[in-house]
Amino acid sequence: MSTFATTPHFEAFLVRAKDDPVLAPGRHGMPQNARFIPRNFLIEERLEPSRVANYSEYLQNPAPVNFAEWNKAHNEYLKRFVFVTPPAVHDYRVVPSDNSAVCPEPFRVALALLAFQGADLDTYLIRMVAVTDLAWLCGDNEARIFSLGEQVVPDPTGSSRAHHELSQILEEAYVSPKCDHRPLFAAFYEEFLDDLRDPASLSWANKLRDRLGLYHLNQWQSGGLPLRVFLFRYPVKDIPRRLGEPDRHPMSIPVVLDHRLSEAFCPVPRELNRGRSLNLEANAVDEPAREVLHLFCPMQIKHLFRVGLVTSPVPNDLAPARRDHLIWMRLQANREAYARDTDADLV
Repeated sequence: MSTFATTPHFEAFLVRAKDDPVLAPGRHGMPQNARFIPRNFLIEERLEPSRVANYSEYLQNPAPVNFAEWNKAHNEYLKRFVFVTPPAVHDYRVVPSDNSAVCPEPFRVALALLAFQGADLDTYLIRMVAVTDLAWLCGDNEARIFSLGEQVVPDPTGSSRAHHELSQILEEAYVSPKCDHRPLFAAFYEEFLDDLRDPASLSWANKLRDRLGLYHLNQWQSGGLPLRVFLFRYPVKDIPRRLGEPDRHPMSIPVVLDHRLSEAFCPVPRELNRGRSLNLEANAVDEPAREVLHLFCPMQIKHLFRVGLVTSPVPNDLAPARRDHLIWMRLQANREAYARDTDADLV
């Protein structure tokens, strides 16, 4: 019985789709990768009943008949409850958690209120962002933005013309009408110290892309590879805080209803107190990196930590990476049977 047992028709759809690529056609790589999306819904253990109830209102009655219907309903739910775009006058730095117009559902449920009490405000998080996304948001030239980043990184606190121009570009990107203020995925900087030790390394971007599970940074994007990326590093204290609680910054453990349908996301067992990103590199020795979801937070020039190029392709077949990830989850949660009903063909 899954979290979606209260919506039996949808649960039955998920059970069929987990082994049927016709019901869930892939977008990138092998079509079989898409079977992992319904599997993730079936093994999700952190959804509260209120979220399941809200989600069920967007499903076709009694259930979607194919992936296209499901994807449409899923995106409509996200737009209403998760990708919340606040009013223009809203101060993003302070968020009342009881106001659904400015605080997305992931940060209003009880589990989110409890998950990160006492988080160290000086803990650093990291996010990798494709420069092409910033260029799309602000309408500027991607190559120019990347060049400015290359000039700024050696001296992030400087006051050169490059600093001024890039700061203006970042501001324009995050106030753009195209920016939907969706919650952001982030990882813990301390887990990547070895990968980022050498600033002159040409492989750090490939390594982090894989360890962060960023399957959308791939060879199938328009323009292909190499792909220009910015790495942002910022402390927890820079994340918007909860109204009336200066030391509480809304964060949560990512679940399947927090983002678009993704074949490269895997929810964590209930025993773990942080999310885990799926490493795209199969047979890697690194433990899965911890990840969190937090409120939308505009990246500033002081947060720009590294610029680089993603040059290696992502794998066509995600099955080996998922197999390794589930083995890690079983070890870390001490649950030999985790995902046995959904992924017995892999593990």
